[in-house]
Amino acid sequence: MAGLRLEFPTVLAPGPLSRDGPAVKRAAEQHGVGAVVVKTVYPIDEDTPRPCMAALRGDTLINHDWSALSAEKFCRQMKIAKEGRKPVIVSILGNIEEEIKMAKLLEEAGADMVELPIANPPLEQLRENIRRIKEEVTIPLGVKIGPDIQDIPRYAREIEQAGADYISGINTLGPVLAIDAKTGKPLLGSKFGYGYLSGPAIKPVALRCVAEMAKSVKIPIVGGGGIRDGKDAIEFLMVGATCVHLHTAAILKGLGVFSKIVEEISEISKKLGYNSLEEIRGLSLRYLKEEPSLARRIPNVNHDLCNGCGICERACAYTAIKVHESVAKVEEGACFGCGLCATVCPVNAIKLE
Repeated sequence: MAGLRLEFPTVLAPGPLSRDGPAVKRAAEQHGVGAVVVKTVYPIDEDTPRPCMAALRGDTLINHDWSALSAEKFCRQMKIAKEGRKPVIVSILGNIEEEIKMAKLLEEAGADMVELPIANPPLEQLRENIRRIKEEVTIPLGVKIGPDIQDIPRYAREIEQAGADYISGINTLGPVLAIDAKTGKPLLGSKFGYGYLSGPAIKPVALRCVAEMAKSVKIPIVGGGGIRDGKDAIEFLMVGATCVHLHTAAILKGLGVFSKIVEEISEISKKLGYNSLEEIRGLSLRYLKEEPSLARRIPNVNHDLCNGCGICERACAYTAIKVHESVAKVEEGACFGCGLCATVCPVNAIKLE
């Protein structure tokens, strides 16, 4: 990935689990972690309001943890971080002069890459910043973009043309708000109680963004947002990611989730008949067509698999599915062809014809 060979296609994204040298080492030693992106460093140490994290339903997280080490302080911990024997990528944030200074310090300290998280800067400024950083360091430079960018293909192309070595995405969504129904107070201690959303809730947005990047550039893409298992990871590879990144699942389930994910990637790939990740990468892009499909596809129920649970019947807004004698049956004339039944069936007994 951008000149580095990763043992696994799974990267720990920046966050609390990569907050300092010992944390990076601990994460890097976990089976399944291919590289570690250090929690964003700043020109000076930064603190954050507390509480700064809260778990919501469905393994979703709201987060406002902006605490960080200074680049200089992390450089003194780089030796410990490198003891994990995995590539160390350091996320940096400041004004352009500060970013250049930090990038040079980190390269001298042994960082394998630096990553620049961006919000929605003017393209001319972004191009100039990338160019200037690239002139000062020899290690690869990545740019991490967020979902708030309106024209991701254009930004991705400009990032590539400016000389960046890879693109990462997406960042968290927000700001968002979560309230404690017992007290009426916000769950976080930040201004207005605002935070940023991560976890499975943002995955559909992230997949769209990564697909748009992959269709626009040739440089590697580190894709993620809401990944919690091997199936999720494969979906990101299918829309063009070179490798994937995650953090929320590791916070909520522990770093051992990486081992589980890489095992599942292998198992699912073999089950689907793929011999390598190269056969998976970008597979879905050919199906992402500009012209919408208006054809009505009627669901077909496999009676050998159907257990008559009734989930499809309850979910059908068109009352076209009824469970009769413990088997779901479709009334073709009433079916709208929305496809929901095929996605809610817990035993994969329903396919669209």
